[in-house]
Amino acid sequence: MKLMQELRVRRATVDVEGVWQHGRVAKARAMGSPQYYRCYDCAFSEITDARRLSRFACSPLPAALDAAAAARAQRALPMLPHDQKGFRLEGRRVNVAVILFDAEGAPGFAVYLRPTATLAPNPSKLPSGPGALLAVLGYGDMLHLLCTLSTQNLAQRSLNMGLFARAASGPPFDQAGAIEALVAHGANPNARGEGGETPLMAATVNPLNVQALLSLGADPWLPQRRRVDGIGRSAPRRAVCAPAC
Repeated sequence: MKLMQELRVRRATVDVEGVWQHGRVAKARAMGSPQYYRCYDCAFSEITDARRLSRFACSPLPAALDAAAAARAQRALPMLPHDQKGFRLEGRRVNVAVILFDAEGAPGFAVYLRPTATLAPNPSKLPSGPGALLAVLGYGDMLHLLCTLSTQNLAQRSLNMGLFARAASGPPFDQAGAIEALVAHGANPNARGEGGETPLMAATVNPLNVQALLSLGADPWLPQRRRVDGIGRSAPRRAVCAPAC
């Protein structure tokens, strides 16, 4: 896409929601702002510079990406084999992540994610207060995340909860940018969850998130205080054993 090349964006991810009807995603529409990346596949690839993101927001790029993503999402298929015929999904709202590239003629691809109960909120109406951070994180909008972190006096517990939420996000999503922003604004990479688990333990589902947390000071050898998964072990043991243990 020429606009992506001009603004030096290698790839972009757009969240699309619609309704599953007759074997396809109908009424597809992009939700929130795209996520922008400076390379095709590298660590800390998401663009997190607020000035640059603001420039993107004022350009024709978001509208072009939204239109391309909505069109591609209509051809997305369920990931789970038992959903392939779509009978269980008929009439349900679904969420699709569409990944687009800057190369001319590159097809990009759409990943079917999950059925959703409701459509995501409008980013201009995201709530303030204790629930604001989790709402923004759920929306996947880096510019709104940076604004929320910079303008709201968020409690340590809220920041840590946000870090756990991003750490636990599975592939193919790179959450390193959000993880870095949260830690920079006070989230503790060695925080303990209710069961004694750490963000690194939550991140074992996604190597990109593990790499980000380790580079930001997460201790891989902190043991769980309680046996949440039945054994009670450090993040490396949990990752190595799953799903065998």
